[in-house]
Amino acid sequence: MGRLWQVQYRYYWQLVKYRFWLVTLSISVASCLVGTQLWGDICLNIVSKFFMGPTTVDLHQHEIVFPSLWLCYYLFPLIIVGNSFQVLWKQHVVQLLGYHFSKAHFGQLNLILVNLVAFLYTILGIGSMAMISCVNNTVPLRIGVLQGINAWLIWGLLVYAEVLLILLFQLLGNLINTALGLFGPTVLLVLTIYWDSRYNPLNLSVFQRASDLNMTTILVLVGSLLSLMLSYYYYYYYRYCEVY
Repeated sequence: MGRLWQVQYRYYWQLVKYRFWLVTLSISVASCLVGTQLWGDICLNIVSKFFMGPTTVDLHQHEIVFPSLWLCYYLFPLIIVGNSFQVLWKQHVVQLLGYHFSKAHFGQLNLILVNLVAFLYTILGIGSMAMISCVNNTVPLRIGVLQGINAWLIWGLLVYAEVLLILLFQLLGNLINTALGLFGPTVLLVLTIYWDSRYNPLNLSVFQRASDLNMTTILVLVGSLLSLMLSYYYYYYYRYCEVY
């Protein structure tokens, strides 16, 4: 398993590294621009501006400003991953199966790799925002009763979970059709703008809705992640690998 990880990771990194660095650099530049605009602001910080979206009150009053920064942040990971796992399988399956690894190993490693992409993307994106927030003298980050480093940690975990959720939707869609893998998560994100519900697993991706962090929203998010992982593993193991 360790040998397969080394080979699979190296092949996968060669496929996505240019897109990964281009996207993360774009997020860092956008963070710097937003941070510069908010210099000394006592009402907004970089996170509340970058991940701003309509709340329940805004939806009821029909006062909706389309959250372009929010949408771009969650769409960019889809560009990084794309159909890379399908390419990886088709190009190297014969060589890797020659090492006598099972299809279950490939499915497990794919899930590990997509978790790694989500984690690195979140660390670099939220990390750059945290550093900029430290120097631009804006209002401290606050989520409910949490503020400071605790609020940053909670928000980082939420963003990581939401990015992973979107990528899992893409992985499942890609097993059927590459266009569906890109179009499906995009539609879900757009629907989330107008669907402020604790039963929407993407609801906490909007910063203004994270103040409603409770056990129900957490269970919905965690349950959705586990369900998508199991669904991907089942479909990949029993259906996709049989076709290819």
